[in-house]
Order: sequence, then C-alpha cells, then structure tokens
Amino acid sequence: MEESQEILLTPLDSFNGVNLSRQLEFWGYYQEEMDMCQRLLNKTTSATDILCLASLGNCYLRLANYQQATNYYQQSLLLARKINDRSREGDALGNLGLVSYRLANYEQAIEYHQQDLAIKREIGDCLAEGNALGNLGLVYKNLGDYFQAIEYQQQSLTIARKLESQQSEANALCNLGIIHYHLDDYLEAINYFQQYLRIVRKIGDRLGESTALSNLGEIFIKLERYTEASKSLQLSLELVKEICDRQGEGIALVNLGYMSIKLKQYSDARLFWV
Repeated sequence: MEESQEILLTPLDSFNGVNLSRQLEFWGYYQEEMDMCQRLLNKTTSATDILCLASLGNCYLRLANYQQATNYYQQSLLLARKINDRSREGDALGNLGLVSYRLANYEQAIEYHQQDLAIKREIGDCLAEGNALGNLGLVYKNLGDYFQAIEYQQQSLTIARKLESQQSEANALCNLGIIHYHLDDYLEAINYFQQYLRIVRKIGDRLGESTALSNLGEIFIKLERYTEASKSLQLSLELVKEICDRQGEGIALVNLGYMSIKLKQYSDARLFWV
C-alpha cells in the first residue's frame, strides 16, 4: 500500500511535475483513476486521503456528475481543515467553486474562489494563486464582465510563465481564447487557442487537446474557413470518443452538423444529428 501511495503522489518528470493520478485524468482514464483512489482511501495517511478525495471529485466533475463531485470535495475540505492543511483547504474551496461555476451559481463560485485565493496568498503558493485568479476570471467571463475576466486571466498567465508551469499556462491561454471568442475577436481567440493546443499536446492532456480543437473548429466555422473547421472538429471527435467524453462528443457532432447545414450538405447534417 505504501508503494501505491508513492506512485500516486510522485511527479512524473516527463509530464511537467504532474503525478500519476492527474496524468490518468489528462488521458481520460477516469475509471482507472477512480479505482486506484478508492483502493487507497482510508488505507494510508490523511494527506493521501485528501488527494484521493479530490481526485475522485475531479473525475466526477469531468463526467458532469456534480452531486458526487461536491460530495468528495466537501469531504476533502473537512479533512483538510481537521489536520490544518491550509493548502489542501484552499484546493477544496477552489474545486467547490468550479462545481458552482458549472451549475451557474456564480456568486457562490466567486465566494469559494476568493477564499481559495486568500489562502494561497497567505501561504505564499504563487502557482496556486495564479490558478485561483484564472478560476475567478472564468466566473466573471460568464457574468459578462470581460474586462475583469481578462485582467484575472492575464495575471494568471504572467504567474504561470514566470514559474514555467505549462499546465497553468495552458489553462490561462484557453480561458483568454474563450473570452476573446465571446468578444467576437476571432483572430485573437485563434492565437490563444493555437498556443493552448501546442502546450496540451506536449504534456499529453488529451481532454485539453480535444477542447482546443473543438474551439478552433467553432471559430473557423464563424470565419467560413470550412476546410480548417472540418479538420479540427473531426480530430476533436476522434479524441473525445477515445476518452469517452460524451459531452464533448455531443458538442463535436452538433458543430459538424451545423457546418454541414452552412455548406448545404443536408444529408451529412442528418448523419451527425441522428
């Protein structure tokens, strides 16, 4: 069991310091990650239990099972507070903020992320501070406050690049791409998503890769660059099928069908939308 714990916690050098649990999530192996964490839970230390609970919450968040995600995040929060682990307490609050964001409870999301940000600044964790800023930027984007959203994301990007964290840099680039897409600034959005795509491919984040390709495909449709749109969306569809991302698969099919309608290829559109 101690050997399994070490494998779970030890960073994989080739993946920018990401541990095995996180890497399984990147690859889309959610069931494998959940099985591993369930086997370790309550078998070793409280610190490992917190990590396992957070990982289980992350899997359920990716699978859009928000009730289960909240349950595991709440457990990780209670345990972190019990052992006075301020860093993990902040992580749990940030994760609960992500669930609130997905459920469109934006005021609650801001409250969670601000608590997380305050803790990360208190303990001097600059990388986690950048991640909290990025999460706040996402919420303000959905509230339509794009100026505030860009400000938070740029702060997050600056920190990520200073600390040479590729995953955090990728997150900030993706978020900036989304914001500029909503501002109809498509060329700037493409620039950010292409930078994002290069990084997630390098670190093996397959879900991130499918997200980048899907977003680029949507923009290429807007710009009537249909050959590029088709290539991006087809690649995205292949990836989401491989990692069993049903929500991503649905988005890819809708976009491919929409593009077929734009090209007046109605029989193809029916195939995608069946």
